[in-house]
Amino acid sequence: FDSSKDSNNSNNGGSKCTVLSELKFARFKPGTCKLFNQHKIVCCGGILYGKGTNDIEIYDIHKDKWSIHPTKLQYEHQHPSVWNESFAINPNIIYIAGNNITFGAKKGSLGHIEWADLREKKKKFNLLYPDP
Repeated sequence: FDSSKDSNNSNNGGSKCTVLSELKFARFKPGTCKLFNQHKIVCCGGILYGKGTNDIEIYDIHKDKWSIHPTKLQYEHQHPSVWNESFAINPNIIYIAGNNITFGAKKGSLGHIEWADLREKKKKFNLLYPDP
């Protein structure tokens, strides 16, 4: 569907809807984040249908392609928050924070905060705080 050719929508500013390539793993309510100063989006966690609970996927906007980063999460994150540092600090560091409590989770089930520098290809994400 190309909304820029829709004569009934004069307020679309020439926007265009495009079908993107599919994720490597089916996910429901994952965490996503656009990487600062890059044309990439990170997706991870959520409720998964199949494998991939410890994988993060990175979407290249220019190539319309998803790839799996080799660094694995240490924990499964359902409904996570995902963010990265601003360009002034280090836009290559990504954080994935626990589970979202709005789904009736107990305080102790908020999970862990993990981080990794996406330029590195380490075996596992680092924990921001050690296990309690």
